[in-house]
Amino acid sequence: RSSTLAMAVPVCNRWFVTSGRRRLELKEPNKFRDAAGNVIFRIHAARMTLSGRIIVKDAHGGEIGHLRREHRTACPFASRSRTTHYFGYKNGDDVGAVKASTTHPDKCEADIYLGGIRIGGTWGSWFKKSFAIYLGGNQVAEILRGADTVEGGFGIEILAAGVDASLILMIVVALGEIYGWVDSFNG
Repeated sequence: RSSTLAMAVPVCNRWFVTSGRRRLELKEPNKFRDAAGNVIFRIHAARMTLSGRIIVKDAHGGEIGHLRREHRTACPFASRSRTTHYFGYKNGDDVGAVKASTTHPDKCEADIYLGGIRIGGTWGSWFKKSFAIYLGGNQVAEILRGADTVEGGFGIEILAAGVDASLILMIVVALGEIYGWVDSFNG
């Protein structure tokens, strides 16, 4: 594992670039906290929209990004049938996508795209909350179930400096939408 990644990992939101290893934990619904217990990100899911839009906010409630599912079927609420989720930043444009190769919850195999170019992928088990995220050919994060998290909660361990934590969070939230949350983001 590299302690610093130079130019291998895309930066979409410079305010959330890590300066070293960083842990984010989902210990309560809708909030990701750092190791000191500070709220870093909040998630708001607008479940009744046609796109299933999810808003990612900073600790102060400012929007920093969004996710939406791909429209493929006639039923907009059949999210399990969709294997692609798009993400973007607060200007509203989609900048990337997470495309799963399978929707089986014991797998977590997906490609990550930015600007239409494959920049990485995921590998592991969503059901066990044990998987890795690779960007630019490097493992940049690992996701592990924590003993002191909410039901379905987990920790995101960002492994190196220079990684955009908001990008990693949006990838994880997209995977949660594809593979199924334990209803952590209603509200």
